Amino acid sequence: MWPFKKNAKIQADPRLCAIVDDYLATIPTEDGWDDEDIYQELVKKGHEPEATWSIVGLVPIFAGRLIMKGLGPEFSDRLDFHGSKGIERSCLLKNYPPYVAISAREKEIRDHENSKAIAGTGAEVNAINQLLHSGSNPKDLILTPVALLLRND
Repeated sequence: MWPFKKNAKIQADPRLCAIVDDYLATIPTEDGWDDEDIYQELVKKGHEPEATWSIVGLVPIFAGRLIMKGLGPEFSDRLDFHGSKGIERSCLLKNYPPYVAISAREKEIRDHENSKAIAGTGAEVNAINQLLHSGSNPKDLILTPVALLLRND
């Protein structure tokens, strides 16, 4: 069915890739930073606020999945956007342009000197760590869709 192609790969938007690049350049080499500070700094550089918010929230999820790949947990392929009324919309992660841009920067994220700390700030890694410490088998873990809170500013 024209103009759709079955299994067509979405191309990464260069503007979104630039946000990911600036995010990685902004993360300090030592542990401990505030995502809100990172977000504000990126927006001051002229990046679009909504896309920047998504990237700040999703890079840690992506980094965590890189680290956990092959260890057993089953990750959801969905992204839910939460607002004041609960889930306001959903999509597949692989179709969400900011996540596509993040995926295009896989090597840079994996090779970042603080990639483990970036992953450690993600909700999935935190949840998996808690479950592993309580005795769960990673192969038994099935994660819920990624949740991203919508900003109201």
